[in-house]
Amino acid sequence: MERRLLKVIMNPAMIVTWVLGLVLVFLGDLFREPWVHAKLIFVVFLTIVHIGMGRYRRAFDEDRNERSEQFYRIANEVPSVLMVVIVILAVIKPW
Repeated sequence: MERRLLKVIMNPAMIVTWVLGLVLVFLGDLFREPWVHAKLIFVVFLTIVHIGMGRYRRAFDEDRNERSEQFYRIANEVPSVLMVVIVILAVIKPW
């Protein structure tokens, strides 16, 4: 189930988000805005976390989990924090 969720929903959603986000940045001539640079940095971090979570899922699937339960509890919160920061940057546009 997790594999299907990752391949059918999460990976395509990430790709669509990147493509449409970059289209909006270039068509809207937003690349000169400092908040967009900060947002893109956090989106890159979120993409790295997404890839890492896919690797953790694969490790579970192959029964090679080497991380503690506490690690996964903390790691579970990282995407949420990144998404909150990304949304705040997009809505408030602090710079």
